[in-house]
Amino acid sequence: MVILAAVVVIYIVLGVLYESTIHPITILSSLPSAGIGACWPDAVWSRSVLGGTGRRVLLMGIVKKNAIMMIDFAIDAERNQGISPPLPSSRRVCCVSVDMMTTAAALLGAMR
Repeated sequence: MVILAAVVVIYIVLGVLYESTIHPITILSSLPSAGIGACWPDAVWSRSVLGGTGRRVLLMGIVKKNAIMMIDFAIDAERNQGISPPLPSSRRVCCVSVDMMTTAAALLGAMR
């Protein structure tokens, strides 16, 4: 119930932020694969439940942050630079290195 409530709150906040109903769905659609991807270390090494929960929450947060950054950059490129969606703006987003630096910093901080 708590996870469902969190997803609903995130959807509402992102909907208000982007003034759209499709962009929050795009961002939230990346979360299930992140949650599943965070489960494989538990299956392989059978680690503790608490550590697995922490890994899932951290990975889902990083994936959500990356999706928000990509949507923001794509919207900005479409509005201000006249780049058409979806492919050219998506390629341009993937070339931004600032996002990778923040992700690396978050991962290194989590490994501590």
